[in-house]
Amino acid sequence: MKILIIEDATLVAKRIESLCVAAFANATCDIAFDIESALTHIQLFTYDLIYLDLNLNGSHGFELLNSESVDPTKVIIVTAYQDQAAMAFEFAVFDFICKPIKKSRFLHVAQRAINAMPHDAELIKINHAKKQYSISLSDIYYIKSEGNYSQINTIKGTQLLSDKTMHYFESTFDSLFRIHRTYLVKRALIESITKLGAGQYRVTLLDGLQLPMSRGAYKHFNKK
Repeated sequence: MKILIIEDATLVAKRIESLCVAAFANATCDIAFDIESALTHIQLFTYDLIYLDLNLNGSHGFELLNSESVDPTKVIIVTAYQDQAAMAFEFAVFDFICKPIKKSRFLHVAQRAINAMPHDAELIKINHAKKQYSISLSDIYYIKSEGNYSQINTIKGTQLLSDKTMHYFESTFDSLFRIHRTYLVKRALIESITKLGAGQYRVTLLDGLQLPMSRGAYKHFNKK
């Protein structure tokens, strides 16, 4: 996943970068602080996603949208002005995020972007009930251990029982994080972590689902 961040405020650009690393598997980010350097990056590289601030040191992000140098469906607007974001939708941009940036909103938009992208390279073959299925990594909501098997719960609400182990999924896909010996979840879907006391913790996902978290996972997550 290659991402271009076009933002003239260094701290904001770095925050977007850190959120991208958390939200997208194997994300690599370039930062451009003005339109000219953004165009140079776009000429040199192909980006899967572009985060565009509309106010750039006296220049305007609409110049980039008008230039036909970018595919607007890959652009996420980042702005403090909702009226400007509304104008940007006339260019068919993918979505917008208001400043100050809220993590929950950022990750929600990121997940939508993941779901909208082709993921043929991330197709996972699963043997279930003597049949073979192929699902995308982006379709996985969380995975629950069922003995020597793994119960895959998808975003659409379906369940598949895979003969692949939890260790396989954890070691193969960086975006999956083991919050408990029995659960793997998408890092990008974690909304909050609550300390319950007595060494017990609880993870709340973006849609409100609550799952247990182990003390070791809590320490590892905070360290990461």
